Amino acid sequence: MINSPLKISTKHLNWLSLKTSFYNIIDNHLDIDSIPASEINRFLKNLQQEFFTAATTSQRNFKDRQYHPHNKKKRKNAIWWTRELEIKRSKTRALRRLYQKESNQQIRTIKLASYKKNLVEYKRLILAKKKEKFQEYINSITSSTLFGNNFNIITNKKRRTTMKRPIYNSDGNLTNSIQESTVAILDFHFPWSEEVLHSTTLGAQNDFFPISINETEGIINRNKLNKAVGTDGLPGEIIKEIFFANRQWFTALLNYLLEKGTFPETWKSARIVLLDKENKSLDHPSHFRPICVLPCWKKVFDKLIADKLSYHLEHDQILSNKQFGFRKNRSTILALKEIIDFNSVAKENNHLTCLISIDMSNAFNNVDWNILFGKINLLSIPLYLKNILLDFLHNRTVSYQGVHKKYNKGVPQGSCLGPILWNVFINDLLLKDFGPNSKVQAFADDILMMINAPASYCFTRDSRYALSVIEN
Repeated sequence: MINSPLKISTKHLNWLSLKTSFYNIIDNHLDIDSIPASEINRFLKNLQQEFFTAATTSQRNFKDRQYHPHNKKKRKNAIWWTRELEIKRSKTRALRRLYQKESNQQIRTIKLASYKKNLVEYKRLILAKKKEKFQEYINSITSSTLFGNNFNIITNKKRRTTMKRPIYNSDGNLTNSIQESTVAILDFHFPWSEEVLHSTTLGAQNDFFPISINETEGIINRNKLNKAVGTDGLPGEIIKEIFFANRQWFTALLNYLLEKGTFPETWKSARIVLLDKENKSLDHPSHFRPICVLPCWKKVFDKLIADKLSYHLEHDQILSNKQFGFRKNRSTILALKEIIDFNSVAKENNHLTCLISIDMSNAFNNVDWNILFGKINLLSIPLYLKNILLDFLHNRTVSYQGVHKKYNKGVPQGSCLGPILWNVFINDLLLKDFGPNSKVQAFADDILMMINAPASYCFTRDSRYALSVIEN
């Protein structure tokens, strides 16, 4: 974690000076292969500190704005301004010029009428767009969706105390302080198991496929630059500048980590923002929703690994076709089509259909890592991917308001790899045989059991068998 009270504002940086500093830092660390594997975590932590210091120094020393990318002040359009209004304004102005240039009085009168008609339409359109935008604003501040007000609280840095009262801890007793409440919430969402984890690297790399510069650049360009800053203190714009300062070096560093099977410790720490759930009493840890804010550099590496893992899982058809969540070219529409097709076949055979929805409480947070390690080891994927995944799950921590918490259960929240690891974890269940008249499919952690039978009393027998398969 970067230990500095300063906050990097990319709008007030001397970009020319900053890029020069980045070039110098990279030149001092060009020989990545000479770094011992045991020192890679310390090396990366110090490297991030150097980049952070260069950025904050450039920010403090910024006086001359001539190199600033936002130097030229441009008049911003009103929030209600649209392309349709721009076209209408251009047309209205063109009709006014035609009317003013016309010398023939009779034609001038006709053009004046045309101009005034378009002017009235233009003014009415402005009023309509203002009203529409205002309605959107009203809807946004009264939104009950997950990424409405809650998302704005994070992105706009509006802090509020969500724990104004004691909450129940795991023992059923009320907490006596905000710190105790914080610990209770973190323990609930990020569990710790005393069971010893059995996972080691599986051997030397003999099938390593390096990341290309184009792959890295694609991820860098797709990343949103306005995302919240993680524990490293480096915004997405800074990471992008580091990459373009030396693309070969940046990609070589990620390849070194991937080949050694090392996911840096500094990228395993997440900063937590707690959001309260709608219409909840806030007296229980489950009534809070933790959002993990991750380092931007980590997101690039995480996404590159996720892309490689997804390729092997899909190309080699390792994942069951009954999983429709967190996968490309699969959606709720396809999942619904499977249900409709199942029901149609049942009707053709004069059978009844029964649907049973299974909800697994706190499913993502309770994934047993030892079981997950075993499933990863059995995957038909390259060895280097197995090693990096095993290291990815080790020594993970979260922090909230000075409270730091280690956890060793659940798929890491906010990570691109988290949903894919969940699919790996639940895949065995979807591959099981649930009987000739039963079918199970999933969308993420939502499992749906479908049963068809000639009479309704058969549902009890068939559902018990299918549920016993799931329980076992």
